[in-house]
Amino acid sequence: MNQPQTAQRTEIPEAPQSSWTLINVKGVGAMVAVGEFWRARDLLRMLVMRHLKIRFAQTAMGALWVVLQPLMTALIFSVLFGVFVKVPSEGIPYVVYAYPAMILWSVFAQSFERGSASLMIEERLITKVYFPRLVIPISASLSTLADFIISTLLLLPICLFFGIRPSPLSIFAFIGLPPIVILSSSLGIIAAALSIRYRDLRQVAPFVTQLWFYATPVVYPLTVVPESLRTAVLCNPVSAPVLWFRAAFIGTAFPPLWSMAASYATSFAVLALAIVIFRNVERGMADWL
Repeated sequence: MNQPQTAQRTEIPEAPQSSWTLINVKGVGAMVAVGEFWRARDLLRMLVMRHLKIRFAQTAMGALWVVLQPLMTALIFSVLFGVFVKVPSEGIPYVVYAYPAMILWSVFAQSFERGSASLMIEERLITKVYFPRLVIPISASLSTLADFIISTLLLLPICLFFGIRPSPLSIFAFIGLPPIVILSSSLGIIAAALSIRYRDLRQVAPFVTQLWFYATPVVYPLTVVPESLRTAVLCNPVSAPVLWFRAAFIGTAFPPLWSMAASYATSFAVLALAIVIFRNVERGMADWL
């Protein structure tokens, strides 16, 4: 007679719990963003070098393109404003008068435009790996500093060619650079963050820079502006650095010190606003892309 079989209980070992690491934006504060940005400084340096290599790779003229853009623009405006319109240039050959201002303006315009388009260009990188996204627009903007250095080095031979001795105050010219870089990078950050959700904003940067150019005394002196509007022109945060950079190199009139102080204050205020906007958008950035 068969004995009834009893069911045996088999202990099945529990599967080890997998560990998960949640990577999230810690906050929208500026100090948190600055801390993350500082820890990612090596990545920033690598991305800046990558921008430069991509730009000059497989080009026949290499870095010469950096010089040609502001120089050719200055030459064109020399014909339009120096010959046809006869805009006063404070007794200085017009191309020498316009070129220093074009150098600084090119930094502003290109930094703004590159920064505003950077997130869309780096879409694949953003959706595949986590890192402080703020590095992307800032690295794109900072890559314009190579253009600035090369163009500035050409300024001395241009002045000597036209018989203009650079001013002894040339060493102070670079005081005008920080507000330009900070302001253009900040505007690029804002435009890049907002263009993720509103794609038509990608067309804003070229349009804004075109209007801003004529509101800034780049190709004309401040003296041609009516007296009642000069304060408004100097309140433009780009005007004072451009005038300062030109004055330090070729000896034209310096802008009032209050306008330079206002330019610095405005650039840092826009930077703080840009960081807050970017950090709010950063939470859903990969999904919107």
